[in-house]
Amino acid sequence: MGTRPLPPSRTLTVAIVSVAAVLLVTASWGVVPSWGTVASNGTVRAQGTQGAEQSTCDFSSLYDRSIDSVVSVGVETPRSEGEGSGFVYELTEGVGYVVTNQHVVAQATRLRVQFDRGQWRRATVVGAAPKRDLAVLRVQNVPSYVESLSLAEQRAEPGQSVAALGSPLGLQGTITQGVVSGVNRTLPSQHGATISGVVQTDAAINPGNSGGPLVNCNGRVVGVNTAGIVGGENLGFAIPASALRETVPPLVDGSRQKNQSEISMRSPSSVSTSLMGSRTSRTPLR
Repeated sequence: MGTRPLPPSRTLTVAIVSVAAVLLVTASWGVVPSWGTVASNGTVRAQGTQGAEQSTCDFSSLYDRSIDSVVSVGVETPRSEGEGSGFVYELTEGVGYVVTNQHVVAQATRLRVQFDRGQWRRATVVGAAPKRDLAVLRVQNVPSYVESLSLAEQRAEPGQSVAALGSPLGLQGTITQGVVSGVNRTLPSQHGATISGVVQTDAAINPGNSGGPLVNCNGRVVGVNTAGIVGGENLGFAIPASALRETVPPLVDGSRQKNQSEISMRSPSSVSTSLMGSRTSRTPLR
């Protein structure tokens, strides 16, 4: 596959070529080969015109407010085991809906999530959008200390301080800090589609970070960490909050309606909306 001409201004098309390949950053160990890039810490001072954002980013406080909502996603496939990241998007009466990357859970035969204080829960894929590399998991009996993370209302801006949360290389509860390096990037998905509006960051995104949140200084999700470029440094990419806002609610609503229907019919059968196509392994997925 060749490279496309670079569109004007800030739009970059990343293609898989002999020099640099786009690799999905799933936090899993095993099936899906992943290669990480080491990113710098970026700046501590928030910039841009985000009115609600603090002028200075307190990453320690940000971590304390956000990390309980971040999970490790344990994946078993017919060929191996893996681990990725995710975050609680919605929580109702002990039932949580966790957002992660589709490539983290693709081909999964068994899923579990681990919360930051060590509790494991079984998880079920209730919906996926392969062309946007997003999936939603349903988790019951979520620990009482867990809260959901909100999506950022405003779009990410270059220079804005951000932090990536997740389980890089299986190291649960990790935070790396940086800035938004660029916006409106495009990435190819594993299903031949193009993901637009992608956020570029220099916050370290390593294998195992896939599916974890990229948050602003207020702890709101500006993107879902999804990819890095082999051979590049300080180049990480996240699916933007705007894509989540369009994609995730219908998946959650569909799952909720199916669950209510099954209860009313007293049927043990389970209906899962599509599983999509990438692999995970017991090695941090990018």
